[in-house]
Formats: sequence, structure tokens, C-alpha cells
Amino acid sequence: MSDADVQQGVTADLVLQHHLDVRRIYAVYRETGGMSTESEVLRYLAGSATLPQLQRDLMAHAVNEQLGGPSAGAGTSRAPYSSASVAMAGGYGVSELDGERLAEHGRPPDHLIPLTQEAEEARVESLYTSGLLDAPVSGNLERLPRMTRDHFGVMGAAITLITEDQLVTKSSVGTLEGAMPRGETFCHRTIGLDRTLVISDTLHDPVFRDRIFVTGPPFIRFYAGHPVHGRGGMRIGALCIIDDAPRSFSPADEHKLRTLAALVQLEIWGPHT
Repeated sequence: MSDADVQQGVTADLVLQHHLDVRRIYAVYRETGGMSTESEVLRYLAGSATLPQLQRDLMAHAVNEQLGGPSAGAGTSRAPYSSASVAMAGGYGVSELDGERLAEHGRPPDHLIPLTQEAEEARVESLYTSGLLDAPVSGNLERLPRMTRDHFGVMGAAITLITEDQLVTKSSVGTLEGAMPRGETFCHRTIGLDRTLVISDTLHDPVFRDRIFVTGPPFIRFYAGHPVHGRGGMRIGALCIIDDAPRSFSPADEHKLRTLAALVQLEIWGPHT
């Protein structure tokens, strides 16, 4: 039995075991970029049709959202992804079926994960070997920040990459562009997390309230970012949004940003078959 068969079988079994609403699953699947028809999805869940890898991963993501999302407790059954890296891109860590299980669960939102020198070197190597820094911006990578900004109704959105000493903006709309010192940026903190970072009001954040882009143009008052992973699960950058007014960010908002980050992730890794 192939890995694709296992992924399909486990996903379909979970839908039956938990009496999940297939039409709701399909709606979430389409919201996250799924391209297969409802009939194809129904046949996939019935075991009578296959889907390409990208579509299988988006289906697994939709099923997992119905099973409780990443907030479900450790050990909760969930649909497997094609790889550990894709699982982490969707915010779900990994399972026995798609890689080595993450050791910790339920960290507080601001818990920074320290990087050893060895881990940081591996992270930077993952970024450079990806070729992303020099690659042209594809149509989808150009489109996704605009889609993200428009969905949240904020001032700007960006896909950023973090080198050993700089933040490089890969694609953006309505935000600061170019490169800037890594340690000065919000996304530097984001790649130290295994979840979404939200700063509802930067003037109340002791780290960023005195930064020049908070006290001066573009007067950033709100930030939310979700890490983007390179091959091997290294956090190499982020999908982020900013605004010039403080705002709240609901669990549903975090879910949407995480889903959009997963689409960035899949686009970065290239086409799946």
C-alpha cells in the first residue's frame, strides 16, 4: 500500500468515525484553495478516486479543522499529511504517520523556542538552499499577500524571509519593502514561535513600542504573523499582516492566517503531483 493510499484511508476513516459533515469539509477545502469538485472529493472519501498530493493535503487540512484544529489535545486523532513539513505548514505539528511527533504541546502564545547555534545554522542553510532569496516572485506569491490584506482589511501584508542577519521582504503589498536588520523586526520574533504571533497594540509591547516603524512612519500599531517553514521543518520566514490601528484578532482570524500561510508554504515548495 502506497503512502497516498494510507493518507486517503486514514482521512476517510476519520470522517466516518467522527460523523463529520462532508459538505462543511468541502467548503473549508475550497476556502483553502482546493481545486477538485465536490463529486471528486466525495469519491475520494469513499475510496473510489484518488487526488493529487496537494489536493490530498488540503483535504487533510479541512478534515483536521473539523476535528478541532491545532488546539485539540495531544494524541487526538487527525488526518495525515504527505510530509512532516506540510503538516507544520498548516500549524498541526506532526504525527506518527507524517513524521516525528513534536515533543511539546500547549505552550503559551509568547513562548519563544530558543535556537542553538547548530539549529540556527541549519535554519539559515535551509533558507539558502531553497533558492528563495534569488528566485523570481511567482504569480501566486505575488497574489497571496494581496489576498491576505484584503481578507483582513488591514494596511498591508507580506511574505518575509529571515537570513542570519536580515529580514528580506519576498512579496508584499502596503508594507515596508526591501531588507532591514533582523533583530529589529516582528518576524524575527515570529520564527521563534511554533504558532501565530499576535501583537494587538504595539504601543503596549515592551519590545517594539519604541521601534522607529512604530513611533514613526508607517506607524505600525498591529501585527500578526505565522511562520513559514523550509525543507526539514526549519522556520525560514513568515506570512504577516500589519495595520496602523490596534485591533483584536480572534481564533477564527488566526485560523485564516494559518491557512493562508499553508498556501504560501505549498507555493514555495513548488507544484505537487
